[in-house]
This record gives sequence, C-alpha cells and structure tokens, in this order.
Amino acid sequence: MKARTIAGALLGLSLAACGSDSASEPVSPPIYPLVPGPNLPPGFSSYAVRSGSVPVSGRLDGQLHGIELAADTTDNAGSFEVWEAGGGMAQLNIAANGTPSGAGMLIVSFMGTAFEDVLESGTWSGDVLESDEPSASTIVSSCAGPAMGEWPYELPAASAVITATEEPERPGSVVLVVKGQFPAAHLGADATSELVGTFRFDRFD
Repeated sequence: MKARTIAGALLGLSLAACGSDSASEPVSPPIYPLVPGPNLPPGFSSYAVRSGSVPVSGRLDGQLHGIELAADTTDNAGSFEVWEAGGGMAQLNIAANGTPSGAGMLIVSFMGTAFEDVLESGTWSGDVLESDEPSASTIVSSCAGPAMGEWPYELPAASAVITATEEPERPGSVVLVVKGQFPAAHLGADATSELVGTFRFDRFD
C-alpha cells in the first residue's frame, strides 16, 4: 500500500474528529503525507492485537481561522492500536479556548509499519524521502469554531514540521511539537496562518 493511500485514510479519520457538519477549506499547496520513507511493505495486517486510549495534555499557540490561541489545552483525547504483523496507528487531539473568543483543535495521526519509531527523538516535515524502509505516514489537521465542541471548519495542514523529544526526568515520555501552516481563506485565497501545538503523553509500549 502506498503512503499516499495511507495518508488519505488518515486524513479522513482526523477530520472525523471535527464532526460531520464541518466544512473543509481548500488547501494550497496540496497536502502531502509527512513520511520518513513513503513505501509501506505490502501485506501488513490491520488486525489490532493491542489498543487503548492515550492520556494526553498540551498547549496551542498561534492562529487558526482568525482565532487567536495561546493557552493550555482543556479538551484532549488519544487512541492507538498495534497490528499483529507490526506497526499500527494512533490519533491525538488537543483543543483550547481562543482569546478573546472561539476555540481550536489540533489533530495529529500516525499510521504505518514503523509508526512507533516516529515517536523516537527526531524532526521530520512534509518532504517525501525516497526509501524502501518501513515507514509511517503522519497527517496534521485541525478544527476551528466559535466555542469548544462546535467545529464548523476543518483545516488540514498545508505543511507541518514535527519534533519529538523525551523529557529527561520521565523515561518513556514523548513531547511532540507540531508547527503547522493552515489555510486562512479569510485573509486571501493562498493565505495561511501558523499554529504550534505541544502534545505530552507516554509511549504506547
């Protein structure tokens, strides 16, 4: 299965977090999967041998659809599954109230044969690297609206840079910093605004 097919499935799962009544804004340039190697070995099984929720906390800083965000998140969720043949998938959501009004949610999803490896310390972006090594696609998306839980806008990232580190005093922890550029159609056809999200959680093993 090609990484872009995986990325399309991930994007559908990510945007589903906004709710069925959300309206997507066009993205320019097109979304590309964030992959440390785009080719997934064929024949992997999606049968989950282990799954569960992921306690996550975070913070949002920046702007999303004209909503100013600079706060710790108060509505957070995460889930994961590990596949029988190796690899798996995970989705993490963090949301915060805007200033002085509005709210925003940042969503990051991983899927692939090496999805746990992307949570090791490192940085990656939207560049597609030519590699036949096991890989994991990453999709960054968001929701915006007038209040927490009301998400009329779905905003897939036009580009993103992700950095994963571990807190030295907490072995097994992950600090995931996601810096994304999101469509800002209210500012012009090709305009974008930047949102930075910090996700804090423990590794799934």
